[in-house]
Amino acid sequence: MAVKVPSHGLRTCVACRKIAPREELLRFVVNRSEVRGTEERVLFDKGKRRPGRGVWICSDMDCFEKAVERGQIARGLRVARSAQSNEVITELRASVARYLDVD
Repeated sequence: MAVKVPSHGLRTCVACRKIAPREELLRFVVNRSEVRGTEERVLFDKGKRRPGRGVWICSDMDCFEKAVERGQIARGLRVARSAQSNEVITELRASVARYLDVD
């Protein structure tokens, strides 16, 4: 007999499609301002509590790099690819590396 696993705590990595508990994944969101005309920007959500749509990526730099290369973060957040500019990616990469304690 199959054991049922609750799905409320499971998320899917946008890079490798692995399903894992949310505690094992990294979350990214977009800051949406109330003011029109402001730039949308992708943010690393360390606390996994920011409001709005988020995308999840394995706690692995390889999955992060794969998602960046394929534009999956911007696509998953439903924002223009410009929200995932080189400057933003550099900041995200540094934040994720510090969080994962990777050199």
